[in-house]
Order: sequence, then C-alpha cells, then structure tokens
Amino acid sequence: GISVTFFANNTALLPCVRSSGDIISLHNVVIKVLHGEFFVTIEKRFSSFALFGGMVSTEFRPYQISMKHQGTKHDNQILTQMRMWLVYHPPGLKDLELQLRNIKSDSTFDLVCKVLHVCEGPSGEWIFYVWDGTDTPATELQTLLDTEAVTPTPLHPEEAPLPREVLCTLPCVGTVLRVFSNRFSKEILHLQKDIYWARFCNITCKQEFGMWKGSLLPSSRIRLLSSEDGSVIERLKTFNGRFATQVHREPMASLHTASDITDVEFKRAGYTTLMESLTHGQVTHKFKTLVRVVAAYPCQGKELHSLLTGDYCLRLTLEDPTARIHAYVHKDNA
Repeated sequence: GISVTFFANNTALLPCVRSSGDIISLHNVVIKVLHGEFFVTIEKRFSSFALFGGMVSTEFRPYQISMKHQGTKHDNQILTQMRMWLVYHPPGLKDLELQLRNIKSDSTFDLVCKVLHVCEGPSGEWIFYVWDGTDTPATELQTLLDTEAVTPTPLHPEEAPLPREVLCTLPCVGTVLRVFSNRFSKEILHLQKDIYWARFCNITCKQEFGMWKGSLLPSSRIRLLSSEDGSVIERLKTFNGRFATQVHREPMASLHTASDITDVEFKRAGYTTLMESLTHGQVTHKFKTLVRVVAAYPCQGKELHSLLTGDYCLRLTLEDPTARIHAYVHKDNA
C-alpha cells in the first residue's frame, strides 16, 4: 500500500470513505520519497479526488467529489476493472484476520478492533488499548509460588495503571488488549482525539505473566475504518448478541454450568465481570463473578496466620477476561 495525505481548510472537504474496498480516483497529486517509502500528497491548489463504491455495479457516479475534480474518458473503464479485481481480491485478507478470541502466541495476523485509548508509556513506548467485544483465550499459568512474596504477579502488562477516569470509559464485557509500539505513527494523532475502529495489519501477540500483550512489528500498519465497514458491522453484531444475554457475558472459555459445581450466596444476583466491579460507583460492591485463581500468598497453610494482627490472611490474585485484581481473605472468611 501507499500512504496518501490530504490537506483542507475544514474536515468537510476531506474524503469520507463509506466502506473498506471503496475506490478513490486521484488527479494531479505529488509523490515523494521519504526514508525509502513513497508518499502521496494532495495539494488543495491543484489536486482533486472522487470516491466510488467498490461493489460491482453499472453506476459510475461518485458519492463524494472534490470541487476541482474533472473526470476523463478512461475513468469508467478503469473503475470497472478495479471493481472486477476486488471481486477476486477482497480487502482484509480474511485468512489472516482474527478476533481477540482466536489469537495465538508468536503468530502474525490482522486485527479489526475499536481503539479505546492511546497513551505514551513511561519508557517512551506507545500503548493502544483495543477491543472487539470478544475474550482473549485463557493463558498458561507459570507462577512461581516461592517468588510471590518478593515479586507479586503483575496486574496489567503496562508499567503504570490507567487513571480511574480513563478506566471507567472502557467496556465491562470483552478483553481490552494492550498493543505496544516503539515508534510513533501518524494515526496516533487521530486516535488521541476520538475513538475509531481500525485494522491493525501484521501484528503479533505473546504471553507475559499469564497476560496477552500485543506488539507492532516494523512491517505493521494501522488503517482507520469507517463505522460502515463490513468487518466493523460484523463485530458489533457479535457483541450485541453476546451483551443481550446474561450467559454470554460470562468468559467465553468458561463452562456455562459452573454455577452447579458449588453453592454460593446471592444466587439471584446476575453475573458481574471484574471490570464492572472496578468501575463501580460505590466503594463497597457485593457481586457474583466467575474468575480464575492466578496466584496465592502465602502458599503454605502454616503461613496463613499473621503475626502482626493475630488474624488469618490470604492474598489471592484473581482474573477474568476483563481484568486482574488482588483479593484479600481475612479473619472469619479465611
């Protein structure tokens, strides 16, 4: 692909692509080479564009056109050829496009997701907080019990936790994956101003401390998507179906009959994710949830008694697809 930069006095003059796979006709553009990459610049003084639907059709009328655009006698023929080519080469490379629920370690893939937040980390790396409404697969636990006292299991992949005001804007159902990049990209400027759906092309994931961590490779690219893009509509439809039923709000990897395994209080209470509890408006929140125990300290029963208070105390590290927390069991609950 090639990057095209548009300049205009206001956003209404910029091209507004309806869907991935649509066709844009560019006239009188400037092509530059920077660090071995080609870039196209649209100069408002003499350049022009026209946007056409990408589906096979006999309609040759553009749905958006710049003021200075003038078509040529060859436009219809080229447009027909492009549409036929797209029939056999659909955008998105579906065989490489995954949802968060299907990701695997150390493989490269495309990810269509909503970018909820972007920030620069303490070490200078950029962190994208992305979501598609599904849960990442359960990871392999490799906790060393003997080190839990000195180095507790981390609660998040990034060095510093998100401020509460940002945390409260994140969805309570579905995993929010952290994707790290060691370089700045021009799309960050747009993503910092508003929430967009985007396609992350050729990215990879790995597991660290039992958590998924995404990474941009030197060959990775970010493509902003329209809300009318087919992949976006498909993901929203999947999430809306999941959100509508209480059962599907539970972790995708869980057993839906897990409530029959043991007896719990608040039987009539609905299932709550850890993120729902973390963002709850009240300090005290009683809820019922389904979590996995990642670590425990102390790990030996004989060490449960606290010499300082004379009570029994246990720290559990719990997780579900939305968050990881420390939970303390003490006194009579121990």
